[in-house]
Amino acid sequence: MKFSIRTIAKNLYEAIRSASLYTVIISVFLLVFIAETGFDSAAIVFRDYVTIFLVSLLIAFANFLFKIKSLPKFISYILHYSALVVSLTAVFIFSDKLLLRQNTSQAFSLLFVFTVIYVILAILFYVIKRIAKKASSAFPVKACEKSAKEQEQSEEDYHSIL
Repeated sequence: MKFSIRTIAKNLYEAIRSASLYTVIISVFLLVFIAETGFDSAAIVFRDYVTIFLVSLLIAFANFLFKIKSLPKFISYILHYSALVVSLTAVFIFSDKLLLRQNTSQAFSLLFVFTVIYVILAILFYVIKRIAKKASSAFPVKACEKSAKEQEQSEEDYHSIL
């Protein structure tokens, strides 16, 4: 990955855009979780949204681990998973609505469900990426493209016929 002002700005924009989407997803999840568990106060205050956005920003930056070519995929998945667990744990710890600190069995159950979902999605994304890579190597795009000289020659031939 190159480090120029343009690259940094592009990556920062991408991270903020992703973090905004994650904020919405996590907020909806929290509101549904709060409503289903029967907490009295189901409102998420501004402080909660700021915390969720900061955690979402951490998640978005964790996604950049997959862009590091020198890092083995297995290690990048482990680091990404760790960053997600830390991020989501921060949401549950800092949110006043979800007191999972007092109910550790519920916290471990959520961690287990999250781990199972993450492993399934990671395997699915890895397999899809491998299939797409094999398919793209079977049909190289550059072999179908003409060079600029060939394109000009074919246009000249076409115009000379007319």
